[in-house]
Parts: sequence; structure tokens; C-alpha cells
Amino acid sequence: MVAGGGAMKPTDVGSSVLPFPSGSSGSTSFAIGINAHSEHKALAKDFLRWQYKKDVQTRAAQDHFPAIIGTDAEVPQQTVDANPWMDAFYTQFKDSKSLVIKGFETQTPQITHIIITQVQKMITTDMSAKDAMEAAQKQAEAAS
Repeated sequence: MVAGGGAMKPTDVGSSVLPFPSGSSGSTSFAIGINAHSEHKALAKDFLRWQYKKDVQTRAAQDHFPAIIGTDAEVPQQTVDANPWMDAFYTQFKDSKSLVIKGFETQTPQITHIIITQVQKMITTDMSAKDAMEAAQKQAEAAS
């Protein structure tokens, strides 16, 4: 819905690759695994084999569109044609980097919160980007 009322058609939506000098951006991802202490490892393995079958991944590509899923399954062409904005989305993803901080994987959510809070302060006040990131660095180090 838009403020003017009515739903927007996918063909009325536009997008472009982010204008970062490196051309890359961040992306979130997920992992699927089997708990070593599970009582049903064989069933879990069967589920994962099923989950990654081509027909299931193709359906997931459609159902989770425009998210990038765990394989290179392609979104059905009719979905691509109906959503011309998605080309830039997929182009951006090809060069994206994980947002999980190496060496701080378990603290990434807390560090991300600290950084985003400082970015918000920078945007809504007269705080400089340098000061915001220095404050975030200090807070993150204190939290570790």
C-alpha cells in the first residue's frame, strides 16, 4: 500500500545496485545443521536431503522470492518477468559479503545493535560519522 491508496504493481517498483565504491554490500544468511545430541539424526538427514532436492529448491525460490536461498535454484521466469526490479537485487547479491563479524560470530547481534544505534544518532543529530563509529568501537570493546 502507498499513501495515495491502492497497492503498487511490481512493475511500478524500481531498484538499482547500491553505489558503493567496492560495488559490494552486506547480506544476511542462515545455516542449517543437525544437532550432535539429536535423537533423530537419520530423520534430520532425510529432511535435509529432501529440502535440497531440485524441485523443492525451485519451489522455495518462488515462495521466498526475492530472497536468495541455499542453492542456485532459479526463480521461475514468469516471476522474473513480473518483477523487473529484481535484476538489480540479484546483481547486488552476487558481490555481497556476510554481515557476521569474523572472530565475533556469537557477539555479532550485540555489536550490530551498537553500530546501528550510533548510525541513527549520526543521522538524527549533528554527530559526525567519525565520532559515531569511534563511540561504537568503544562500546563494542567494552561489551566484549
